[in-house]
Amino acid sequence: MFTFDRFRAITIGAVAAIAMTLGATASAEAAMCGTRDSVTELLANRYKEAPIAIGMVSDRGVMEVYVAEDTSTWSIVVTTPQGRTCIIAAGQNYEGVEFIAKGPQA
Repeated sequence: MFTFDRFRAITIGAVAAIAMTLGATASAEAAMCGTRDSVTELLANRYKEAPIAIGMVSDRGVMEVYVAEDTSTWSIVVTTPQGRTCIIAAGQNYEGVEFIAKGPQA
């Protein structure tokens, strides 16, 4: 059976895998990574994106989703335990969906 918890685990695993491979090339890392302050400032000032979600990526860091309400751009950011923050994915046409939590009585 495919549950939300399984979907979430698969998604977090995929984000972690992408984050771990981000350091493969020095030029890609330099263009997409920095201090958390510099990355979040870039997202806020250039793209008008603000955080809408946050979660732990196993013991490998913190993942955040940023979205610009007026332009529908989005970015996924991971901050490592060492403090390095990287934009691991970005795009356009973000569309929020209603989250319906299933409790034990569902």
